[in-house]
Amino acid sequence: MEIAGLILDLDGTVYRGEEPVAGAPEFIRRLRREGVPFVYATNRANRAPEEIAARLSGYGIDSDPREVVTAALATALYLRPVGSVFVIGEAPLRQALAGAGFAEVAEDPDYVVVGLDRGVDYDKLNRAVHAIRRRARYVATNPDLLIDAGGGEEDIGNGTILAAITAATGVEPLVIGKPHAPLFEIALARLGVPPERREHVLVVGDNLDTDVRGGIRAGLRTAWMTTGVAQPDAGRGVRPDFRVNGYEELARLVFGPRTSVPG
Repeated sequence: MEIAGLILDLDGTVYRGEEPVAGAPEFIRRLRREGVPFVYATNRANRAPEEIAARLSGYGIDSDPREVVTAALATALYLRPVGSVFVIGEAPLRQALAGAGFAEVAEDPDYVVVGLDRGVDYDKLNRAVHAIRRRARYVATNPDLLIDAGGGEEDIGNGTILAAITAATGVEPLVIGKPHAPLFEIALARLGVPPERREHVLVVGDNLDTDVRGGIRAGLRTAWMTTGVAQPDAGRGVRPDFRVNGYEELARLVFGPRTSVPG
């Protein structure tokens, strides 16, 4: 199989909890040695690319923040040309929007941008609802209802915040993150793969509903990595191009029928 580049999910694919997935550091080192382009794409909007790259480096995976496409960064890049924004979200989302030239305002914004915000309150929700009802464009970094909190627990995700705003306004947001197209388009631009070769880009992720479904929608090849949390009820009707049970199997797919991932 010809591979023009890879888009790698992070949580559950490259690392799980506080540990790298077995074989991930060796596989990524091999991508670098053999000159295979790759980027990381994550629905996270509350971690900056620099923070994620530092975390990867702590796992023995040398990383450049420019290789990390977060939902926050994708939102900022996708919404250009710039305007004013009211933000529900944490510092990395605000920083990404400010870095792209958006002005954050409390009233009458061009956009209401909603990301995971563990300090969300009645006032923030009310301001967002009022702005959307006055025709501000409603944008979501990702639709995730729940997020992995570690230890087998799940916490409220951004999708839960969105549900409240949508219920109050009757407006559905433009969603940037997986499984929607914008994050994949930004990741492809970072890879530098021309449109006519996009079918040779492989999306690798552990989530059928977001990674695989989104890759299929974007016209990319997909590999379901079964290293994440089991999803007995998820991904119905989603058919990845490949199913891989770990990095040795992924290496055979990407590099050919060699049997291991050398360090």
